[in-house]
Amino acid sequence: MAKITIGTGLWATIRANLNSMFTEIYEALGAQTIGLYEQASVTLAEGVITRVTTTLIKEPSSVMILDSLGNIITHTLSVTILLIGEVYVLDIYSSDTLSNVKIKIIY
Repeated sequence: MAKITIGTGLWATIRANLNSMFTEIYEALGAQTIGLYEQASVTLAEGVITRVTTTLIKEPSSVMILDSLGNIITHTLSVTILLIGEVYVLDIYSSDTLSNVKIKIIY
């Protein structure tokens, strides 16, 4: 549980409201856990869709794709998340050839 300690008076009211808000958020989330899936050394060919099959059975909430230097790639990619069978896959279109790409997925 997050606790905020910022004093008394008006600050105490603000603290109580913030702590109440955090309590509601945690209760709404329940016992959910956040996981990280990583896949390294992926090659994306220029102008085609590369399918990356994961082992995830839980829907991804965020996908990050990094180049070989660890920089986040955004403008040259289009990513579609699909459920195929019982696992999630990524169809990634790249306008450039990219080697040694790392994919990180939060689920």
